[in-house]
Amino acid sequence: MEETGGATGGETILEVSGLDVTIRKKKANLFAVRDVCFSLREGTTLGVVGESGSGKSMTALAVMRLLAEPVCRISRGEALFQGRDLRTLSPREMRAIRGNNMAMIFQEPMTSLNPVLTIGYQIQETLLCHEKISPREARSRCVGLLEKVGIPLPEQRLREYPYQLSGGMRQRVMIAMALACHPRLLICDEPTTALDVTIQSQILSLINELKKETRAAVMLITHDMGIIGEMADQVLVMYAGMVMEYAAITGLLEEPLHPYTAALIDSIPSLTEQRETLREIPGSVPSLDELPPGCLFHTRCAYCREICRTGIPGLTSYRGRTVRCWKYTPRWER
Repeated sequence: MEETGGATGGETILEVSGLDVTIRKKKANLFAVRDVCFSLREGTTLGVVGESGSGKSMTALAVMRLLAEPVCRISRGEALFQGRDLRTLSPREMRAIRGNNMAMIFQEPMTSLNPVLTIGYQIQETLLCHEKISPREARSRCVGLLEKVGIPLPEQRLREYPYQLSGGMRQRVMIAMALACHPRLLICDEPTTALDVTIQSQILSLINELKKETRAAVMLITHDMGIIGEMADQVLVMYAGMVMEYAAITGLLEEPLHPYTAALIDSIPSLTEQRETLREIPGSVPSLDELPPGCLFHTRCAYCREICRTGIPGLTSYRGRTVRCWKYTPRWER
C-alpha cells in the first residue's frame, strides 16, 4: 500500500497488504478480515478504530499468528515484519519472535495473566524464554520493569498473584511483560478497557513515554476516537472487516473522507458544543454471515446511491490518503 502521510522517516517495522482472514463454518467460509492494508514505522503509533465487530482485534491476532487455526486462518495476503513474511515462518520461528521482537497487550489482563502463578514468575518466564540470562538476573530485571511502569513496592509485587492487584496495576504488569525483551512492535488491544478515567490517562501516557524511549512501533486498537486523537500518528478506520479509510491523524480529524469516519468523529461528545442528545450512527455493524451486498456501510450511510448497493469499492488514493468509497471514484458522477 502507498505510504500515507504522518509517519515519515525511520525503518518500516510492519507492512500488511491484501490481508484476508476467514472463519470456516459448515456451509461456507466467512470473511472476518478482508483486503486490509497498512504500514507502520518505528517510533510511530497506528490507531486502529471502529465499532465492535469491525475486525480490529482479528487483524492484530493475524499479525501475531495467534488465530485459532484451522477454523480461523489467514487465507490471503502478506504481513511483513522487518521484511520477513510472518506467514512463511514455522511455529518455532514464530515463537522466537512473539514476545521478543513483537509483543501484545491484551484487552483484559485478568484473563491474560495466569491466576495461580505469581507476577514475578510470569514476567521472568518471558525473559528466560528469549534471553540467555540467569534467574537471579531475570528477577532483577523484573524489579526494574515494574519500577519503569510505575508499580510501587516492586519487590513485594513480584511475590503477589494477579487477584491481589487492582485493574490498573494488572494492566501495568501486562505492559511490563510486553516490554521485557524490548520489542520492535507493540500491539495494544483496548489497553484501557474497564479502567477509570484517571488510570486510563496514566496507562496511555505510559505507553507514549515508552514508545519515545524505545522507538518501538505501536499498533493501538480502540473504539474511542478521543484516544485516537490523543495517541495516533496514523489512523486505520475499519468496518465489518474492511479498511474504510487510512490517513494521518491531522487530516482525518480535520476532513474525514469516508462517511463512516465522519460519523465516528461526530459521535464524540463535545465540551464546547451544546447538544441535547448524543449523536449516534443508526443501525449496527452487520454479522459476518449477513453482510449486505455492495458497500458494507451503505445500509447506514446518508450518502448512499444505487452504485453503493451493487459493488464493493476498492481502496482509492485521494489527496494523498486512502479511502474505500464510491464518492472518490469516477463512477460516482455517472
